Amino acid sequence: MTKRILSLLLTLLISGNAYAGGSQPTNWPSNGNLIVSNGTYSPTGIAPINGNCLIGSAGAWVSGACSAGGSVSVTATTPDLVVTPSPGTGTFTIGSTNLLNAQGTAASYTILSTDLGKTVTHNKSTAVAVTLPQAGTTGFGAGVAFSEVNFGAGTATISPTTSTINGAANLKLYTGGWAYPISDGTNWFSIGFPGYGTITTNALTKFIDSSGATTASGLLDNGTTISTGEAFTVTGATSLGSTTLTSITGSTQCLQVNSSGVVSGTGSTCGAGGGGSGTVNSGTANQLAFYSSTGTAVSGTSDITDSGTTVGVNVPTVVTSASASALTVGASGATNPALTVDASTASSVTGIAIKSAATAGTTTITATDSGSNSGLTIQSKGTGNLFLYGGSSVGTGGIFINGGGFTLSRGGVTTFSIGTSGGNYAFSPIAISGGATTRFLYTGAADTALTASTEAIAQHFNNAAAVRQHATGALTLQRDFVVTGATDGFVGASTLTDGATLALALKNCGTNGTCTNESGLYVPTQALTGTVTNGFALNVSAPSGATNNYAARINGNLLFDGTAPTVGTCGGGSVATGSTNHKGQVTGISAATACTITFSAPLGAAPTCTFTTNAAITPTISTISTTAVTAAMSSLTGTLYYQCL
Repeated sequence: MTKRILSLLLTLLISGNAYAGGSQPTNWPSNGNLIVSNGTYSPTGIAPINGNCLIGSAGAWVSGACSAGGSVSVTATTPDLVVTPSPGTGTFTIGSTNLLNAQGTAASYTILSTDLGKTVTHNKSTAVAVTLPQAGTTGFGAGVAFSEVNFGAGTATISPTTSTINGAANLKLYTGGWAYPISDGTNWFSIGFPGYGTITTNALTKFIDSSGATTASGLLDNGTTISTGEAFTVTGATSLGSTTLTSITGSTQCLQVNSSGVVSGTGSTCGAGGGGSGTVNSGTANQLAFYSSTGTAVSGTSDITDSGTTVGVNVPTVVTSASASALTVGASGATNPALTVDASTASSVTGIAIKSAATAGTTTITATDSGSNSGLTIQSKGTGNLFLYGGSSVGTGGIFINGGGFTLSRGGVTTFSIGTSGGNYAFSPIAISGGATTRFLYTGAADTALTASTEAIAQHFNNAAAVRQHATGALTLQRDFVVTGATDGFVGASTLTDGATLALALKNCGTNGTCTNESGLYVPTQALTGTVTNGFALNVSAPSGATNNYAARINGNLLFDGTAPTVGTCGGGSVATGSTNHKGQVTGISAATACTITFSAPLGAAPTCTFTTNAAITPTISTISTTAVTAAMSSLTGTLYYQCL
């Protein structure tokens, strides 16, 4: 600061009349001249020329040209005037009085030692980088200073080399900002104003931290209201001063806010229940207590507490509203909220109750209603799916449905239902047009490492424990599992070669397996209980209505297992090994004219039998019943083949 004052004083000396040393002159030289004297002033008859200097020598003054460079030798008497060495004898160069360094629209600039004591300005629409040499280096020792002003819209950033400025790496000047950096020989310190911007509608006024950087948010002005994007914190304040609402008159009035957000006075004093006085206590509990107009705490001593991270309500909270957004919670407020409670339905009385449980318990969501019955709907949006998971990950928990009935529908049409009475299950697929869709598909999984030597049934319809008791009365037919075939139709004349209501494909024998028998249909033997006259593992009746009606068609060989029959008078022949009641042969026959085969057990009905021989002899059936069959023939020596179905 001393050097800046000295510079100003020297400027005044140069631009006006002055003298140094000797006696005060009686005739001042012309404006702009400098009088330098090292003796007694005696300027008799001297008429100085404008622009020259008066130089005193041996008691006489002469007018002449000033020394080149305008140098004046002085001797410092105090350390306030810095010369080299100091104090001592030095030289001051009196030159230009222009103390402004206008950089205009330059994008960058490095401060020079000749800028010290001057004002450096910038006027650029974009950012400007200003480099400030390290404090303490040559020309930038302790006490030197300069001014920096930013007129442009771009931010000017002053960055010292190695050293700091106000303890930070840089200092930012916004529009209209100025700084006065001063060196202490190690770092730079500055005073000034960081600048401002034009505040217009929808403008955001930024706040500046100690380093000159803008904060994340500030004040937003949309032309009608001013809002802030961050919380305000008041620390250690015992009073926030007062706020005057000019639209409210009168004294001791309660304030009210209408639906438009306008605050006004009620026009009357505050009464009981009208708010009264309140106390905000920031004690150890960080509690907010409510008081009546008489000063009595309402609903206990602490209704709302703030732990610094959560706000707790210690009493039941009731929100009374008939709005479509009676309660809205979301990161963006009412825009795409995470939770919305819609209470806008006329005469709304239904809702849900969420009840918590102890650890490992079950949380319950229950429909509430002033009446006895109320439904509950969970609905996804648009074509979105609805997922129900049991457990925190797939396969760790179950889903239980407990109700009088259960219905699945598609497009409003029921496709599967569990009856509300009788426990009946019904599948009703929706009709389709086009395509070749399988209406019911079960795809088995590829199981591995199943228990050794243990049957693992893939699908099991188990009715063994089912007892279906009828009322007394004759019953012609009772079926447990019925598959009714569809009707095969065509748009135009077409031929269907084979149609089947039930088709069974044989199993395959997989890797490392040796499978003795694979059956498409397997009916094992079973001991029937109760009074049963005839038991059939397979009972097939021929249809009617076709050109040709058959009970069965077997394309391939038949293998009949069972106890072999016996043979009567048959020329000494015997039943061959492997023969059964239905198929076999009698060997070792000699000159037989008749053979009687007696079944090992009576058949359900008299079979249809055919006989052939190994000779050119055709047997005929003489008698047949459910217990035996007799074939007559001319003399046969050899083998008789039979088949009875």
